[in-house]
Amino acid sequence: MSPTKVVMSCHSDTVWDAAYISAYKRRRRIWYYGNLDNLVTVAAVFVNLHKHPDNVKTYFTMHEETTMGGAKSLMKREGKALYIALDITGMSPRSDVTIEHIHKIDKKKLRELLRPLPYKITFTDGEPDEAIIYGKKFPTFSLCLPVYGHIHGRTRTSRTKMLRYTRAVLDIAKIVSKNLQHIVIHKHHHPKKGKANP
Repeated sequence: MSPTKVVMSCHSDTVWDAAYISAYKRRRRIWYYGNLDNLVTVAAVFVNLHKHPDNVKTYFTMHEETTMGGAKSLMKREGKALYIALDITGMSPRSDVTIEHIHKIDKKKLRELLRPLPYKITFTDGEPDEAIIYGKKFPTFSLCLPVYGHIHGRTRTSRTKMLRYTRAVLDIAKIVSKNLQHIVIHKHHHPKKGKANP
């Protein structure tokens, strides 16, 4: 049976004593710069939190860059669900969004459902995040904001791109939450065949 809810999680790296971020303007475009992992997706979630469907829950987790303790605690708390980990990525920086680390989800069906959206969405795999933990037990994928630079240090992204990502997170959450029964892969257990009667 398919899960009936979506759990989105995002983290802010906790290995920093102080994470520096700044904003600057270049060629009429505003850019954010600094230790953006993973502050930008936290900000993106807050913008549209009031618009999330009723069966979409959002959490902020800790220790993503060390023990994944936050993700493990979240799974114990919420149990059966489709988990979406929000993160930044260095993969496909010209895309609006990447979908990474897909587990127990029909990738082809997910692509079909998201194709009408007005975003450049790339399916790829980048550095490990909470989806690696969630995927051991539940259907999951990472929904990432592609950035320029070193993702654990000097990172930059434009305000325009961040706002597109923000809208994409909401739109994708709505589609996924309505189609859980269509995209979640179920393992079918076939009974062992007994010996034929003589």
